[in-house]
Amino acid sequence: MLVLPWRLLGVDQAARRLTIRYAAGGGCVSPVGVQVIETQGIVMIAPRSRRTAPRGAVCTADLLLGYGYLELGAPLGGRGLVHARVSPGWIDANP
Repeated sequence: MLVLPWRLLGVDQAARRLTIRYAAGGGCVSPVGVQVIETQGIVMIAPRSRRTAPRGAVCTADLLLGYGYLELGAPLGGRGLVHARVSPGWIDANP
């Protein structure tokens, strides 16, 4: 499973709904979903995708972007927004 980068686009007035744009895949990678882990101190976001071709396969160099809303279990408040560790090869993707 791959973890791809994301960008915060907005937070609603109640600070419970985040709007994000994220790299969803492209070429030989297809989106699976977005994982959100909440603790008292942080909200970690991890857009997940999977390879659809064997390693070493030739794939196109296109980038699919996803847009979505994330509903938090509690208001964001003073918690930090954290990117999960992005998979190698996707660090420079700029959603």
